[in-house]
Amino acid sequence: MTYEYHAKLVRVIDGDTVVLDVDLGFHATMRETFRLYGVNCPEMHGATKEAGQAAKAFVEKWFASHPEFVTESFKGRTQDKYGRWLAVIHPTPDRSDDALNEALLTSGHAVEFTG
Repeated sequence: MTYEYHAKLVRVIDGDTVVLDVDLGFHATMRETFRLYGVNCPEMHGATKEAGQAAKAFVEKWFASHPEFVTESFKGRTQDKYGRWLAVIHPTPDRSDDALNEALLTSGHAVEFTG
């Protein structure tokens, strides 16, 4: 079972982590940190710093070109070990473009992650 919520971007932390204001309905919002489900981007420090910065820039550009989006969360797969909510982020209203998660994989800024 999945749940979808409209949200607004607060900030991009790195290529696979974002902070969103999630619309819960009835004029209620909640700010949460999300880990993009199924992808792993390079780290923002150390040997992968340059690739990590490129992945973050890609995510920022994706959100700039998709100001309306929904976050899809999964029953039974709620949070990772760091307390981040796991999600797939889809553009709206027509979903004609790839989800952010898929776009990261296709562009080479991420690899699949199953952990």
